[in-house]
Amino acid sequence: MKKTYGLLLCLGALITGCATNTVSIPDNHYSDAYRGVPSPASILLLPISPDKDEYRHGVSAVTHLLVEDLQTRHTVETVSVPVFNASWQQAIEDVGGIYSATSGAFDRERYFRAVEELLQELNPEGDHDIVIFPALVERQAQSTGKYATWDGVRRANITDGLDNARFSRWHGSVGAVSLQLNSFDGQGRWLATSYGGLVLPHFYTIKDKIPRTHLKDDMFADENALEEGVRLAVVPLLGPVVKNK
Repeated sequence: MKKTYGLLLCLGALITGCATNTVSIPDNHYSDAYRGVPSPASILLLPISPDKDEYRHGVSAVTHLLVEDLQTRHTVETVSVPVFNASWQQAIEDVGGIYSATSGAFDRERYFRAVEELLQELNPEGDHDIVIFPALVERQAQSTGKYATWDGVRRANITDGLDNARFSRWHGSVGAVSLQLNSFDGQGRWLATSYGGLVLPHFYTIKDKIPRTHLKDDMFADENALEEGVRLAVVPLLGPVVKNK
């Protein structure tokens, strides 16, 4: 099951690559044919795929906020996790898998064919204008000690027992969590990938002069932060397309 979730993150990796450089605005990408989504539109929202097991705790809250935000202007239909998993696995089998049997490399062409197969099953009449594959993904934030910025947000680094001088240990890149929305038209053609920064999953301590990084138990507890990140990821669907230069 974990592998099935991870497969949906491949498109974002293909588009953005493996760079860890951060940007001051969300690092969104659009197909040349994308002109935004008409309002109102009919949206088919697939289950959120968490990049890591520890992100599963945020799926319910982020899903609720995402549906709520999209429904301000659009009609939204969701798909249950069991239905989605079964349909996606069948689509992968129908195209012969999305990894090379010899090299194990990801096959981009067969991935897109699998998406088309999936939507033939879930959107057979073409009733939905857009289909969204959401995911909670690990991104890189630029940390200046007390704060980190990525995908349009600025969040405070949480520490325990650190004075200002010791903050310098966390200058540079740190891990962060974003909402990624991969959007397709009703026939399975990719339209856009957008991001919104959600939370910083770690807090920091120093003991006996040794810096330590810890995973937060309550990383998705700040609803205001989640709302902001969801809104940033949804903006391309609710307004004009703004392409990064």
